[in-house]
Amino acid sequence: MAVDPDVVKAGTEPVAQPSKLPNGALKVPHAFERQIKFLTPNVSTGSDTQLWKEIFGHGGEVVNVHQIKPWTFVEYPTVAEADAAYKFMKERNVVGSLVRTIELSRSLRGEDPVKKPEKAKRPAFHKQLKFLTNDVKELSEEEIKDVFLSAGHVVGLSSLGPWTFVEFRSPQKARSALISMKEMKECPTSLRETFELSQTLGPVVVDNRPKSAYERQLKFETKQMENKTILEIKKMFESGGTVSKVFHLGRWTFVEYPSVEEAEAAFNIMDKKKEVSSLERTEEMTEALKVKKRARQLRISRAGNENTVEEIIKKCSSSTVVPIGVYQSWYWNFIEFTSSEEADTCYKFLYENKVFPDVQRTSEMREWLAKSRKSNAECQIKFKTGESAETRRSLVEVKKLFDESGSVVQVFKMGHFTFVEFPSCREAMKAFDMMKSSKEIEDLQQTRELKQALEDIPKVLEE
Repeated sequence: MAVDPDVVKAGTEPVAQPSKLPNGALKVPHAFERQIKFLTPNVSTGSDTQLWKEIFGHGGEVVNVHQIKPWTFVEYPTVAEADAAYKFMKERNVVGSLVRTIELSRSLRGEDPVKKPEKAKRPAFHKQLKFLTNDVKELSEEEIKDVFLSAGHVVGLSSLGPWTFVEFRSPQKARSALISMKEMKECPTSLRETFELSQTLGPVVVDNRPKSAYERQLKFETKQMENKTILEIKKMFESGGTVSKVFHLGRWTFVEYPSVEEAEAAFNIMDKKKEVSSLERTEEMTEALKVKKRARQLRISRAGNENTVEEIIKKCSSSTVVPIGVYQSWYWNFIEFTSSEEADTCYKFLYENKVFPDVQRTSEMREWLAKSRKSNAECQIKFKTGESAETRRSLVEVKKLFDESGSVVQVFKMGHFTFVEFPSCREAMKAFDMMKSSKEIEDLQQTRELKQALEDIPKVLEE
């Protein structure tokens, strides 16, 4: 049959001849660049290679037919004849799954049929530093290389999105260059290590941005006030509260306040004034506010709980504590209070009186509680919580018992111990001396922090 003259002449090579294996058997080479293939039909005649040879013979001279599950391969003398046979058989829809082999397709494109084309090399981010392109937008590529010349040999420069990447010979050279550049006045303010470089060498040696508490900061685009000085910006934002610092980084200007709460209050004030249209909270501040909000919440499962929002608020309210809201997710009712202390007080009340069978503290509130208890550990004494129902006292009973020895701040259980906290370490020690001989409390102990505090008191008095 006629062969398409437009097909490349890559298939004029002779048919590969069998070679011998070490055991003397013939090894028949499969020239996949001269083959087409199809999924072997699941019928009794599917494995009949002679039948397939006769059928595909209508498309040209068939050299060989062999099967490798799940495929049947049909070989022709040349690449051109294999491609012509594919077109002929495809037009007649002899086998629906008929396709060219990958090697045949490569040969038709003029590529090596056996060797896979090399993939494009990925950028060597593990040997690079990066900075915001806008920081040096007035400099040419050669001028940027000159800036980094004293820090080390620059292999290449590249840009991706808002960033410019500077590549060095090795990760160690890149980190050394960062340290050198941080000491230079011409260093771009946003210069930092790439994530891949930090991952290769471990934690960043040099902080890649000014040391600031971003969770206490607001930010806006610098171009909105590019004519104002730092002092002028600080004075403007002090109408929202005391400003700790103001600095520029890339295209942003950051304004820092003493606490997250003060930064949030300042945002609300400045947002209403509309003096800075691009003003927003930093991502860290937004996350810190979410954590603080969850740290003053309790949660109750909605499964089997038929109480309305109003009923939940009413049951959680007392003369000292009132919820400020109830929020519902798919599975939970979240009860929010004005502070973590109020939420914890309400939890104890609900738990002791079994108002809700499944009331829980949020994970953020438990974390706050652990930090709070740890920070006041020098004012606490502890004893082993009873293992049986007869010896285990409720927190209310423990508080009443210890109230006779002093003013109890709080009582809580952690692990195998029950802790009793007092206003000061002296009062905690006084209560310990009074209660250690009590038959109602076994194995009463001082916390490690209380012992240390009592050891430090004489030293302070001597000084």
